[in-house]
Amino acid sequence: MLELFFITSNRSKLDHARFLCQEYDIQISKQKQYGIGYIEPHIRNRTELLQTSILDAVDRLKKVSKSSIDEMFIFIEDTSVIIDALSNPNNEFPGVDVKYWMQETTFSKLDSQLKENENNRNVIVRSDVVLFLPKILQQKLDVKYVQFTSSTSGTIVKHEIDFTTQPLYPWLNNKTFNKWFVPEGYQKPLSLLKIEDADKMDFRRGSFNQMIEFLKGNFEIKKRPTGKSLYKQLNLFNQCLFIVCGNTCGGKTTISEYLTKKYKIYHIEASDFMYLSYYEKHGISSEVKIGDFAKDALKNNPSIVVDQIIKHLNSLKKGKLLPVIISGFRSPEEIKNFKQKYKGDLDIQEVFINASTPIRFKRSLDRGRNDGVKDILEFEKIDTQQNEMGISIIKDEIGNQFTISNEGSFDEYYDEFESRFQESLMYLPNKSSDTSNHAQSLTNKNIKLEDAILVSMFLNKNAFLTTTQIAHLINSTFNNIAKKEKDNVSRYFNYRYYPFYEISIEDAKIRYKLSPTGLSYIQTILLTQS
Repeated sequence: MLELFFITSNRSKLDHARFLCQEYDIQISKQKQYGIGYIEPHIRNRTELLQTSILDAVDRLKKVSKSSIDEMFIFIEDTSVIIDALSNPNNEFPGVDVKYWMQETTFSKLDSQLKENENNRNVIVRSDVVLFLPKILQQKLDVKYVQFTSSTSGTIVKHEIDFTTQPLYPWLNNKTFNKWFVPEGYQKPLSLLKIEDADKMDFRRGSFNQMIEFLKGNFEIKKRPTGKSLYKQLNLFNQCLFIVCGNTCGGKTTISEYLTKKYKIYHIEASDFMYLSYYEKHGISSEVKIGDFAKDALKNNPSIVVDQIIKHLNSLKKGKLLPVIISGFRSPEEIKNFKQKYKGDLDIQEVFINASTPIRFKRSLDRGRNDGVKDILEFEKIDTQQNEMGISIIKDEIGNQFTISNEGSFDEYYDEFESRFQESLMYLPNKSSDTSNHAQSLTNKNIKLEDAILVSMFLNKNAFLTTTQIAHLINSTFNNIAKKEKDNVSRYFNYRYYPFYEISIEDAKIRYKLSPTGLSYIQTILLTQS
């Protein structure tokens, strides 16, 4: 797979780049340095701006990258807008300055300017991609970088439209010029078009296609396969991979945590990976609700969570792949796709956990979660949304034989599950154990930062913590690793999102807490492989 490093601080642009390259065996990686990727000069000359920007990006990357820049493909993308009525042959307006212009321009102001110029609303949106080449290719082509350009013509809307960002395609948002730009032949702004039409009229599509063709001309780049093989291992006893489904507060996480503790089954919570996709597309503070995102995501791409879970399982090659329990699939298509794409040796067993609405609502109140609803009507709306995703269909397809009731005590619940699936559990370790002592033993070892974060948070209760608090926690927990500053921890969390943590914003500060997947990862993967 060919890796390209995209130097950008714009999350939606990063996601857009990955979308545009998704058909090919190309990996679009985020810059690994912490902080500003490059300084974009406030100049209107496009050639000078692009050259200065790419060279500054490369220079900054050289100073912080542990890898050799000589072997890397690095690129930037610059979007510019040319409003016909406000431009002239010597000065495109707002041109490459569009990002700053948008910050201080209202639609009413722009509309007035256009009407003062015979209401000429013609506009061109342009994309320039600059690809910095590895040294061997620089020598071959006698250039340091190459530039690719494309554009789309259209008009500016006559009336501003109030709408929300598309959950699955965050570059089709209500913040950039896309909200005012109507591509030629259409009646709606680019951000409101169906993805098929938006992709067809995408001003970045051409420049990215040119870059791909350039790369294909110098390297063998293949189309992506339909599915990836999961790491296989010999399994003597036909151990199970449980897929546990049910409505909110039905008991999916409860049974998963019990099985993790008693049988060392690795628990993967599907919603942790749905949040992962959500954060990658929208960041932490977004007007798009996770429920709306999940509903649209599953409707348009039932494999959005499945693919990430398969990839995660595939990353566990270095140690023994333990039996797995996946909780939280919402769509029957998710289960279907997982069964098609999973290439491991564990036998898949579907289970549905059933409990009445009043009982589940009471559990929600008892948990007192920040995101929990306080009204049963709101709780029922969540059920309705989940049923629309397909939970009710999953229940019917699984049937009574593999439906577990959870309306009594914990012991009754555990006993019913173990009795029903005795054959699948009989060859696994059958003794609950306290992993705290094992985790404590790691505090005298020199381990990597991610493991130190996970273990210290596990040993010191599962609370929401700032990066400063996490750094202090690591330093007070571990004896044989270098002192960690807040910046060390912040780099880790800023580089990408992980399925191991829940995220909360309290008092304008971002805080992290172990997710169900993160908690189980420590107990069944990290500790058994250390």
